[in-house]
Amino acid sequence: MTKKVLAGVLAVMMLASVAVFVGCGGRDVSEHALADTEWAWNDSPSYLYVFNADGTGVRGGGMFPQETFTWTIPNDGRVNIRLDNAAQGVIRNQQWNYTIAGNSLTLDSRQTDEVYIYTRR
Repeated sequence: MTKKVLAGVLAVMMLASVAVFVGCGGRDVSEHALADTEWAWNDSPSYLYVFNADGTGVRGGGMFPQETFTWTIPNDGRVNIRLDNAAQGVIRNQQWNYTIAGNSLTLDSRQTDEVYIYTRR
């Protein structure tokens, strides 16, 4: 392989890496208001959402199976959740509008008409 071709291939690979990173949210979530928080669903307090500062999390509890996920903040007021082990029929890449008011978190789906309210634990 010539040096020009190799340099071109490396440039394309670097651009693709940047595109993937930006497409996944690209923003550092470690300082975000959701980082290192735990929320109990108002309709079933044993169902928890846990947002870790490293962009991972877990949700579920009680009669609901536990699901692991990664989360990103693509824009203010939006959170994307990618489920690692989505149950059949569950959207794997979920997009939510969120609001935090005091100890209350509201998640409003951008894909369905679901709205959930949680209380900080």
